[in-house]
Amino acid sequence: MADSIKIKTKEGTIFTLPKNVALMCNQIKTAIENAEGDDIDLQNLGAAEMGKVVEWLNKHFEFDHAPARNEAEVKAYDEGFFDSLNVEGDKTLIFQTVLAANFLDIKPLVDLICAGIAKLLKGKKPEQIRAEFGIKNDFTPEEEKRIRAETAWLYK
Repeated sequence: MADSIKIKTKEGTIFTLPKNVALMCNQIKTAIENAEGDDIDLQNLGAAEMGKVVEWLNKHFEFDHAPARNEAEVKAYDEGFFDSLNVEGDKTLIFQTVLAANFLDIKPLVDLICAGIAKLLKGKKPEQIRAEFGIKNDFTPEEEKRIRAETAWLYK
């Protein structure tokens, strides 16, 4: 077996990862165990989100193998990483990356992005959330009134 793993995205972009970094992804670990070679074709993942996943994996491998783990540095990196996914207010990369992390079974990255999304949602009214995430309101005014009445305790 090689010391590196090549991962091919749906666009044909190839990412080469050190094997010990790639093994941080449970899905890749399983694919390596079940495959003949060390190349993995991930046709459902795009290059943009895979690039962000690779960036996060490499940095966290560094953190995990440093002589002394600096939690403040890890936290600062993770906050900056999440901010880098929110490109000019476009949430697409955030959601593509969390879906990629979920598919690759990288729980700490899924947790990080979900916590970041929760911070974006916190304290906002439904209308604000819809506007920020480009969500169409599919409730009629009557349905919305009924739902608000049923869940009035949420708005106190």
